[in-house]
Amino acid sequence: MKIKDYLIRAGKLVTVNDKYKTIYDGSFVVIDGMINEVGDYSLLSEKYKRMEVLDFSDYIVTPSLVDCHTHVMEYAPSSIFPITESTHLMGSSTLILEALSSGITALGEQICGHPSVNYTKDDYLKVIKDLPIDVVFSLSTISIGLPELAHFSGITGSYTILKEMLLDESILKGLIENSEYPGENIFINATPANFEEAYVPRAGEIIYTQKELEHISSIFHSHNKKIG
Repeated sequence: MKIKDYLIRAGKLVTVNDKYKTIYDGSFVVIDGMINEVGDYSLLSEKYKRMEVLDFSDYIVTPSLVDCHTHVMEYAPSSIFPITESTHLMGSSTLILEALSSGITALGEQICGHPSVNYTKDDYLKVIKDLPIDVVFSLSTISIGLPELAHFSGITGSYTILKEMLLDESILKGLIENSEYPGENIFINATPANFEEAYVPRAGEIIYTQKELEHISSIFHSHNKKIG
């Protein structure tokens, strides 16, 4: 189906561009889903006389925002709201709508496995199905500095896994197959912020040796996937 062409009119058009800067009574033309031209409404409306005009002249129009590394759907809800597992997805929906109201129209969401919530990527896909936002998912592993280090993955959900399983080829393959990031398809996390102070300087080496990281990378590369 051909995308409809149209012209946007804005009372104030913020371009974040050195050439155009901010244009009062500004306009831009969308052709085949792409911004084709930017300028004064008086000039573009004359040039594209037959094009449909979407009039937002009472509003400020700005570029949309992309947040490419978020935990909005999995970890954030229980940190912000007094929710239970059964209401967790409601919290996810609320935070997605808050992101939209802030001008964010695309997210890169990390699914790492959560100790209290056993939802999968498919569950989160259902949440966003009818929401006007683009979300791509990266399934990851994560280690959390509880009194005893606990390890999770986006494949095994709320179940802790042994440290050795962070290298398990079946788990890594599951992460590879379910990750959608176009560039950095996976994050293997040893995040210092998740650890107690004594462990912070050595967070990375506690989890992986250089040889283990090379092994993980080789598995991703053998499946023609990049690794971040």
